[in-house]
Amino acid sequence: HAISYLTSELTDYFMYCSVWSICTILRSGGKLTQTDLNVFYNSISQKLQSGDRLLPTDYFRMVVALQVMGKDPTNADGINVIDLLCNYDNLNRLSSNMMNYTLMALDTKDYEVPEGAKWTRDVLIENILAFQNPENGGFGLSDNKTVGIDITAMTLQGLAPYNNADYPEVQEAIQKGLDYLRNEMTTDCGYFVEGDDNGCSAAQVLTALCTLGIDPLAPDNGFTKGSNNLVVKLEEFRLDDGFTTFMSRREPDGMAASQIGYALESYRRLAEGENSIFDLTDVGQLSQEEIDRLAAQEVMDLIGKIGTVTKDSK
Repeated sequence: HAISYLTSELTDYFMYCSVWSICTILRSGGKLTQTDLNVFYNSISQKLQSGDRLLPTDYFRMVVALQVMGKDPTNADGINVIDLLCNYDNLNRLSSNMMNYTLMALDTKDYEVPEGAKWTRDVLIENILAFQNPENGGFGLSDNKTVGIDITAMTLQGLAPYNNADYPEVQEAIQKGLDYLRNEMTTDCGYFVEGDDNGCSAAQVLTALCTLGIDPLAPDNGFTKGSNNLVVKLEEFRLDDGFTTFMSRREPDGMAASQIGYALESYRRLAEGENSIFDLTDVGQLSQEEIDRLAAQEVMDLIGKIGTVTKDSK
């Protein structure tokens, strides 16, 4: 349902600002033409070449988008996006999600940190943990005092690969973060954020649990309440056309379709024993020759559909 809505909204609009829609569609098994993906890639390339100051979150989206298209983010028309992230100026002066998504970008395909880089995995983790509230376990965006559900869930997604004995401080932080998310959950397994029952917040929590390998439907994990669970909860935000972020506003929006879409894909991947949503080591890289062949075949198929040309067929 999410793929259908996002695909319809993308018609003739394959631009950089549509990156989350394209990532969700391709990562969830949807199909887009190589011709359209080439247009989208050119938009990303132009953004990188523009000289505009981009944020680490922008670079993370690019890394994911390039990979799901079969492209190499270490060589996007000569630009190494991973290197840009690892040497981003004043990263520690930005919000927690900037460091978190830098870490997530590195772990999409276990990229090696360049020698002499400003930001290593250990340094990023140390900085990220400083945003956790020591009392309630939630993570904040700008400090560790004003914490939130979305930021906490996103941070747990980034810390998930380090939830092991080599990083005991991360293990402890994750357990505290999970306790915070359990305590904030409503009686029907939702989350009240921005003054409303919020589907995107519930989607981020579901994504976090699945990334951590935690079955959100198992009662002993503390994220179910009777017959209610996060997967059932997200169904409540489904409309005839797309999904809505806020329960009281029954209008579809792209953010809800993307986040709920990839959250449900995260659960499907957990249930099927596949890679988590942002572990892209299962995605192959296409050669330029293969990309050109696919695009050419699409044009030939369109020509073939013309049929017999007559005086009356125009």
